[in-house]
Amino acid sequence: MCIRDRYMGTIRMTPNEHYLKELSPPPEAFHLLLEPTDYKLGDGKSGIRRIFEGEVQYDGFEEKMLADFRTFAKNKKVELDEYWTKAPTLRFLQATHFKFEKTLETIVEHTAWRKKALPPQMTPRVEAFLSAGIIYIQGRDNNARPLIIFNASKLTNEYVGHLSTPT
Repeated sequence: MCIRDRYMGTIRMTPNEHYLKELSPPPEAFHLLLEPTDYKLGDGKSGIRRIFEGEVQYDGFEEKMLADFRTFAKNKKVELDEYWTKAPTLRFLQATHFKFEKTLETIVEHTAWRKKALPPQMTPRVEAFLSAGIIYIQGRDNNARPLIIFNASKLTNEYVGHLSTPT
């Protein structure tokens, strides 16, 4: 199958190779230099971190909150699994305004959801939904972010029939 690619011209790829190519950032995305404010705006409890993963240096406040939260969870006899590294834990702390009780409650709920919902199961219904072209990835925008297309016009009662429509 020949596929037209904006970076490499016309090339021959299998469908799986094509999807992997579409998910890969273009080479110029690796040359992006970030400013300190791209990582975090502000300080302390009112600071907003934007980037949590990668070669990120957490500030003293964040490191203290992470350590104090781990102690709090341990005292509550909640053992955090291997998913809860610094990055996701800090995301949840920031989202709950560093309120340890709320953070722990949210983490416990999220962990239960992850165990139930992940990995997603490829059922015949899900496969039919994906094959219908209702949602798919198509290239990247000018900032190298993947474009996820949701074509609502392809939704039919087969996919949303369980929803009631107002009369």
